[in-house]
Amino acid sequence: MYFLPATSVVFYLWLGLCSLLIVKTLIQKQEKEPVLVVGENGIQLQNTQFYPFSEIEKVMAFSSKKLKFRSISFKLYFKKGAPVEFCVDDLNVKPQYLLDVINEKIK
Repeated sequence: MYFLPATSVVFYLWLGLCSLLIVKTLIQKQEKEPVLVVGENGIQLQNTQFYPFSEIEKVMAFSSKKLKFRSISFKLYFKKGAPVEFCVDDLNVKPQYLLDVINEKIK
C-alpha cells in the first residue's frame, strides 16, 4: 500500500482533484429534455429526428468498454437508409426494457 504524507504537495493535489470531481458531480444539472421518446408510432431522439416503427427493420444493443465502465448503445436498422446509433446509459429506464418495448412495436 502506498501512503502520502499529509505534508506532501502531491497529497494536497490529490485532495484538490478529488474535491473538484465531487463538486462537479454534485452541481451537474440533469437533462430536462428527454433523450429518447418511444411513442405509439415511432421513436424520437433528442435531435428531434423521428423514426416511425414501420421504417425500422430491427434494433440491436451493443456494449462497449469506456475506461473501466461499460457503455450500452442501441442501433436502429432501417429498411432503407443508414443505421442510427444512440447511447442509452443515462436513462431512467433499463436498456433491456427499452429493447423489449421497441422490438414488440416493430413486429
